Amino acid sequence: MNHAAFDGPERGPAPGALAAPVTSSAHLPEVGERVVLACVGRTGDVLHARLLPPDRTPDAPDVRSRNDATAVPTGVSLVARTGLSSDLPVPGEWFGYDVTNTWTFGSTPYLGGSVAWAGRDVRALGLPPCPLDVRDTWTPDEGLETLGLDPDALEPVYDDLLAAGPRRVVELRPPMPAPRRPLAFEEDAILEAAVLRDVGDVRGVEDVLNDLTRRDLRALEAHVAWGEAAFDDATFGGYAGAYRHYAVAVDVAERTSDLKPDDLTPKGWIENRPYLHALHGLGLAAWALGRHEEARRTFARLLWRDPRDGAGARFLIAHLDAG
Repeated sequence: MNHAAFDGPERGPAPGALAAPVTSSAHLPEVGERVVLACVGRTGDVLHARLLPPDRTPDAPDVRSRNDATAVPTGVSLVARTGLSSDLPVPGEWFGYDVTNTWTFGSTPYLGGSVAWAGRDVRALGLPPCPLDVRDTWTPDEGLETLGLDPDALEPVYDDLLAAGPRRVVELRPPMPAPRRPLAFEEDAILEAAVLRDVGDVRGVEDVLNDLTRRDLRALEAHVAWGEAAFDDATFGGYAGAYRHYAVAVDVAERTSDLKPDDLTPKGWIENRPYLHALHGLGLAAWALGRHEEARRTFARLLWRDPRDGAGARFLIAHLDAG
């Protein structure tokens, strides 16, 4: 089984579109131009975007919005109004935007126009690496003994784990920015968003999560919270929207850190949980969209990353196999 980094369906631009020069941060988009932007936040049909410099280096300065002065990635902060565009990006995706109007309010440039395409390429964002700590070495015999599992009684989905030999145990350290706005109900922004979801405050949920991803696109918990909201409520994008949010979270974890294909990310190391939740959600969203084989592969990778199987991946695989 191939346990390489997530490579789910890409969306939008033709192959190589993001390799072409992006409009330079030395000037703002002009009317009549199609510009390639990185979506860093979204509230309704309003997109918070970054115009990144052509080299897309993590330390490139030039953020022009006061509210985004320490944001990741750096670049020119823009607000794009999308009008009647039918396919909007989620935070962490790129999008092509046809500019029909421009203006400035305060220190922030605004664009009017429409979204031409949206697609995912996390590597092209030039994000700084997510920290990762090596915690231990895992071997199948010791690992299964610790779990109290009999190798001879395990489901076939454990075959790869038993044959893999020693593997690194790591803990991801994705950054989580402090909320810029005061929170009304909780001390934690993710819990705040959950409370707002429970009371039906769609705009409140968007504002809280938008604030986090605008400040740092590596905030896995925010992407996962977006995905959970979309999976449960079509207002936030439904199953297709959930898939896209979870896919960004998985890509950020796997493509902006030193996470290797054979590494374990056990749930017992608490900072791994957003990544594991993203894998779990990605599999459920793929399943809900009818992509059963992709869902099975995703659940198998979830088990590969966390043999203790706190998410019940082996049971989900069995259910898929049973049809």
